[in-house]
Amino acid sequence: MAVPSGIRPPHPLDLKDAPVEGWKIFIQSWKNYAIITDMASRDNNYQKAMFLHCIGTAALKVFNTFSLPDDAQLEDIIKKFEAYILGETNETFERYKFNKRNQGEHESIDQFVTALKTLAATCNFCDCMKDSLLRDRLVTDVFIGDTRKRLLEQRKLTLSAAVDICRALEASKSQLKEMEPSVSQATESLNKVAFKVKGSRPEKSSFTKSTCKFCGGDHPFVKSKCPAYGRNCGNCGGRDHFAKVCKTKGPRTKRKTDNKVRNIEAESSTDSDSDSTSNWVKNVGTVPNSIKCKMLVKGKPLAFLIDTEASVIFSQRDMLHTL
Repeated sequence: MAVPSGIRPPHPLDLKDAPVEGWKIFIQSWKNYAIITDMASRDNNYQKAMFLHCIGTAALKVFNTFSLPDDAQLEDIIKKFEAYILGETNETFERYKFNKRNQGEHESIDQFVTALKTLAATCNFCDCMKDSLLRDRLVTDVFIGDTRKRLLEQRKLTLSAAVDICRALEASKSQLKEMEPSVSQATESLNKVAFKVKGSRPEKSSFTKSTCKFCGGDHPFVKSKCPAYGRNCGNCGGRDHFAKVCKTKGPRTKRKTDNKVRNIEAESSTDSDSDSTSNWVKNVGTVPNSIKCKMLVKGKPLAFLIDTEASVIFSQRDMLHTL
């Protein structure tokens, strides 16, 4: 009988990483392959040749070390491999691996239980204790939060009941995660709302700008921003306003242009003048005609002004009375 098309033989036996588990998987795959291909209808030599062909190069080297007669049956070869692989099993070490196995962060409960059962198969646990040991490992090392508490609340917890509880909690956690928006989605939604609010109406400043009644200019309605704050009025002598917005009735004092003292009102926005004393300027006599001379600079005559003395002196008001 020809081998059905599309039916692949088992993968070669892996003797390097997990030989016991690899042997059990291989022999199970071989039995299924033998049924599908009707291997039992073939003679013994054909069956042995097909088995040794499927088992792989590494296992074939092990087979060559066996002392078997040429007419050995396929069952004899399988028993030899079982004795070789399972005989190398260290029960203490296999149980150590079983007890150290924890559920991974992204590992489902079904994957975790399957891994525990695979490890338990090489630990030589008796059938009456295997399920209880698997249940205990499930309770102590399940990864899902609050699951251990739910499992411990059950008075007579079986392995199947523990698996069902873990599956239900795992499913509910996944459903809640889909129902609740993620942090990035929530942040994006908030940003969109903030953008709409910001774009729908102009942002108002903390202080409204308007024409100031103290200085006549436009600036935020804050006392410290007004250039007239701390200044004296040139009209009435009052503080904190300029003469151009002074509300005092009567004619303003005319400024004289002769040689008498004149009051200079500084209407600047600088904040450096904190002294309430006004600055005064006085001309001492008539400014004489300027004295000039010519000098040669690089062969060219240039006119220069000779500075003989200061024609203007600056002083405070109190000092002028002593002059």
